Amino acid sequence: MRKMTSVFVAALSFGAIVLNTVSAQSVDEATTLFGARLADKENALKAADMYKTLSDASEDNVVKGNLKVKESQALYYYSGRLTDSDTRKALYIRGYQAADAAKDLLKTGGSDADVALSYYFYAINLAKWGQVNGIASSIGRLREVVGNLEKVVELDKSVEEFGAARTLGRLKHKVPSILAIGLDNWGKDNALKEYTNAFNSTRTVVPGTTLLVSKNSTTTVYLLDLLAALKKDADFCRYYRGAITLAKAGDEVLAQVNPDKVAEQRNDYNGLVACVENKKVCNDYDFESGETVHELAKKCR
Repeated sequence: MRKMTSVFVAALSFGAIVLNTVSAQSVDEATTLFGARLADKENALKAADMYKTLSDASEDNVVKGNLKVKESQALYYYSGRLTDSDTRKALYIRGYQAADAAKDLLKTGGSDADVALSYYFYAINLAKWGQVNGIASSIGRLREVVGNLEKVVELDKSVEEFGAARTLGRLKHKVPSILAIGLDNWGKDNALKEYTNAFNSTRTVVPGTTLLVSKNSTTTVYLLDLLAALKKDADFCRYYRGAITLAKAGDEVLAQVNPDKVAEQRNDYNGLVACVENKKVCNDYDFESGETVHELAKKCR
């Protein structure tokens, strides 16, 4: 009897090891899929679905929470590659709901960086939902977005390459001060302070040159958009040269700048090139001052 009990316990232990291994392999598979998002955007949605399934199956709250964050991140990327407004809104809602669940799961046991990421992906999915839904219909949630970003700054301002500063800058850049009721330090000048903070905190050089960019291409492109609006021609050209050099570079060069964000760099810089080449498409790539970007770029060549 004792021998059979030992065998039974050993079998259970072996089964647990196998299950843990399968789980780890499944997470690796989801991560590999998300890593292939540039080759096919659908890979990001597949990864999001896998992260959701894995989170639902886990009994560890921190593991569940971190997987929900990954789900939210993948959904944010995928939604940004689509054009249908209703589909995008639905996916952004799923994205911020996943991040909201992660906040609760990570509040006990999660690191400051983990929790900060849950607040960050909640904020950016909600902000994008608001943008697609229309500012008039969504402005009531602006305080919520800002509050979540301020929580990111409090916990770990460096996550996602100082993403909270970048996103606060974008909000202050795009949302008119008259609509930011009760929110201080608003407007384009304050947006520039946020962008500058994000840029300087992630500044690097284009490989083989002395040209400056941010490690985060979205920060670089957002900064260029605002510099164009503020008619800061010299500063615009200074950073435009770095951005356009990367736009023309291969993925292996982009990987030297930021190996985790090759897809985002390619998408951001392709959008910049499209706007520079044809001002009629600038709005499609979310440029607030597209025509000015288009005109200024000619002076920088």
